Amino acid sequence: MRARGRAASTTATTVAPAAAVAIGAFIGFFAGMLGMGGGGIQVPLTTMAFAAQGFPHEHMLHVALGTAMATVIFTSVSSLRAHDRHGAVSWAVLRRLLPGIVLGTGLGTLLARHIPTFPLAVIFVVLVLYMASSMLFNWKPEPTRQLPGTTG
Repeated sequence: MRARGRAASTTATTVAPAAAVAIGAFIGFFAGMLGMGGGGIQVPLTTMAFAAQGFPHEHMLHVALGTAMATVIFTSVSSLRAHDRHGAVSWAVLRRLLPGIVLGTGLGTLLARHIPTFPLAVIFVVLVLYMASSMLFNWKPEPTRQLPGTTG
């Protein structure tokens, strides 16, 4: 893994191959067992691996988040194919969601680039705690039979 942009000019950020395989296996195991996204596990583990290897503190979280987002490409395509084989993909809904997903990802990436490490870490932790609380306390929206319209 190599940092791009500002981080690339100051350091080459790599994780030892054995550590990368161990982190990947740990993430894959828990994602497969619990059905939860790997980013909540991958970002802290990758950040710890970077810290153990002496990477600059100001780049660790940004590179860990970017790396986690890059892995989403592979895991989501694999998951999409598996769910589609079982007829569990609504292609009409996906087509409606896709422009917003692409736009939101682009805007979020641009914004994250300008947020210093500590506030970015706080945002990440708050979102992970919210998701964990939602799962723990079984918080769910009121069910309806209709999907949202094109404007939400």
